[in-house]
Amino acid sequence: MTIRRLPPPTSSAPPGRPAPRWQGWAAITTGRLYFGGRIGPAALHAHYAAQLLIGEGLVLRGADGTDHAMTAALIPANTPHAIVRGAADGLLALIDPARAGRLLHRPAAVSASSWRIDAPPPARRDLHDHLNIARRQGRRT
Repeated sequence: MTIRRLPPPTSSAPPGRPAPRWQGWAAITTGRLYFGGRIGPAALHAHYAAQLLIGEGLVLRGADGTDHAMTAALIPANTPHAIVRGAADGLLALIDPARAGRLLHRPAAVSASSWRIDAPPPARRDLHDHLNIARRQGRRT
């Protein structure tokens, strides 16, 4: 497993330039990529991996163009989606569907309303610490 904490910006954005949209840490394991930190907006896109997003204030958009506010979403693989508004402190996991099990083998849906899951953000969202503890204890993540 590779865990890399991304460095904080050395200074604020110059006048007239926006602050970084994404900033945080990343961890990669076989079939998974984890990201924690500031999740920024992203235009409509799709990827092979299924995606789990958790964060206060998320607004997602599906291919139907309708925005949906939620705190947690499970987006099936190969499903067009956009992050209209991200989260200041969120978690994102990209999971290879071949290694995900039944839970992530859901049909692609056009509306973001079907991606909402009941997973309130935990009080402490730093998955980086969890992954380090699991690695030290010899557990698979």
